Amino acid sequence: MFKNLEIHILEIPKWIKNQNETKEGLGNWIEFLTNPESERVKMSAMKNIKLKEACEKLEYISENEQIRREIEFRRKIMMDERNRNRVLAEIKNKLDAEKSALDKRANALDKRTNALDAEKNALAEKENKIDEVRKKLVEGFLLINTPIEKIIEYTGLAKEEILEIKNKKE
Repeated sequence: MFKNLEIHILEIPKWIKNQNETKEGLGNWIEFLTNPESERVKMSAMKNIKLKEACEKLEYISENEQIRREIEFRRKIMMDERNRNRVLAEIKNKLDAEKSALDKRANALDKRTNALDAEKNALAEKENKIDEVRKKLVEGFLLINTPIEKIIEYTGLAKEEILEIKNKKE
């Protein structure tokens, strides 16, 4: 896709320290970026047409107030855009962290709800078993002709419940 693409990383402070070791063409461009009005740039611009064009464009931009304002405006827009993107990224990170915390809390609540449901089901089963035992007790008491008032006292069931069990047996 990018067969002819070359990327050069220029560390200008290192270049300034090691000017003598830098290739002449690259050195001229770095010098242009750091000090476009230096003698070296002016001399090199006479030999290098692209460097000369860059110097002329820079000079034109520097002399034209409207272009300088446009450039400054674009620069401010770019800075605002970077700041906006940075703030949005920070907000997104905070929201992601809050969502993660809420998800963890929701999972913990789900586990607790499931545990409570299991306890509720276990209690319901125990209550059903207790009701079955009470019914069997009532049936036993009825077999031995125990008075209903005594069965109520022994089992804690209402008279209607005892009579219902009695009617089902008959």
